[in-house]
Amino acid sequence: IRNGSSAANGGGILIGDNTPVQMISVVVQNNQSSGDGGGIYAGSGGTLQLINTTVSNNRAPGGSGGGLRALANRQVTAAASTIVSNSALSFGGGMAVDGPLIIAAGQVVTNSAGAGGGVAVFGGLTVEAGVPFSATNLRVSANAALSDSGGGIYTAGFVTVTLQGAPGTQDLQVSGNRAAGSGGGIYIDGPALVADCLVAGNEATFGGGIFTNGDVTVTNCLVDSNTALSDAGGIFGNGNLATIL
Repeated sequence: IRNGSSAANGGGILIGDNTPVQMISVVVQNNQSSGDGGGIYAGSGGTLQLINTTVSNNRAPGGSGGGLRALANRQVTAAASTIVSNSALSFGGGMAVDGPLIIAAGQVVTNSAGAGGGVAVFGGLTVEAGVPFSATNLRVSANAALSDSGGGIYTAGFVTVTLQGAPGTQDLQVSGNRAAGSGGGIYIDGPALVADCLVAGNEATFGGGIFTNGDVTVTNCLVDSNTALSDAGGIFGNGNLATIL
């Protein structure tokens, strides 16, 4: 699905509300929307599964979700998929998701946006309206938040975050990302477990590797050679509790 354009949303694909979609071994490439979802725009509700799928070089120069934009209550799963070189003006150069998100393996690389250069996930305004976000065995590399926070990964609202490699490994890798604001690698605005990972070579003004506003546990991770232009080169813990094991 290539070279599409839209004056509104969904340069390549637009999925209606409550419509379940499974995409297997699909390439979504070189599409552009003036609104959200340069590559894929998914309305609220339903499920969206990306399996062995590549979303690349899509653009949302006036909105969010350069590669993918998914609205509230849409459950998104990406397995063994590649999100590469997408861009957006606002949030989520690679993916901007307003609901549950599961990423299993694959890579999110060289995407850019104002905030959440690689992935941006948004929860509700209350705990009851919160959403889960989990990523396992994922590489998040060389993404950029050009004007705000979360070079690689950005969450806001009530999102419960689990970022984890295979036990005893560093299969979750967040490296070489940068943010103009906070969290060059990862910006988390809620409770989180970050485990079995490598967070290296990221850069931001505050919290070069990880910036958290919630209770976070970091365990069996190597946080190495990250840079802050102001405070906290490695980890900036700004929540009630930060546990590092």
